[in-house]
Amino acid sequence: DIVMQNETGKEIKLSSLSSDKILLVFYSTDCPHCTELLPELYKLYKEQKSNKIEVLAISLDENRVAWQEYIKTNGYNWINVNDTSAWSSKAARDYYIYATPTMFLVDKTRRLITMPGDVGEIRKVL
Repeated sequence: DIVMQNETGKEIKLSSLSSDKILLVFYSTDCPHCTELLPELYKLYKEQKSNKIEVLAISLDENRVAWQEYIKTNGYNWINVNDTSAWSSKAARDYYIYATPTMFLVDKTRRLITMPGDVGEIRKVL
């Protein structure tokens, strides 16, 4: 399970999400590939909202204030969580995250559907 705080400090658990498909996105605001991917991903998220896909955007940023400003500035209103332990966080260790962005698309039973490399691969599955 992934348990982290959202931008307001509320604890969010992956196990509590009930969407048919959940996209886990590990990213960092100082990662150039991430800042290119997230706007494309957000566009897809808005298009696919009716298809019961949820995005759990997992920030590996150490600076919580800068992360909060980043999601506010970009208007990302999907589920945003952060652990300032960053690469040492339990989620990063549990999911063997060694690069960002890293994505996992899972079904409602948390079974892995695919590990997409880009938005195009997600579109194909949806």
